[in-house]
Amino acid sequence: MKFNPIKKALYTDSDKLIKKLHCPYKKQWDNLSDYDEKSKKCLTCNEVVVDTQFLSEKELVKMVKENPDVCVKVDLLQDNIRVVTI
Repeated sequence: MKFNPIKKALYTDSDKLIKKLHCPYKKQWDNLSDYDEKSKKCLTCNEVVVDTQFLSEKELVKMVKENPDVCVKVDLLQDNIRVVTI
């Protein structure tokens, strides 16, 4: 997967847009409540935020297809993400 931090967008390795990231509450991962080993819960909006470091590209594409509004977290240093700026 690829992540463009300027556009705040996740792409497949073949450059297909998976999801644009946006949080109106600007929450930090460490400020969310524990939910399970792969996600946390935002107590402001009551949404579960999924950590993408545990997902394959295929799993993430499926998740977003099933729920386009799913909240996800991306860390620029995670192994399954390549940072791009184009």
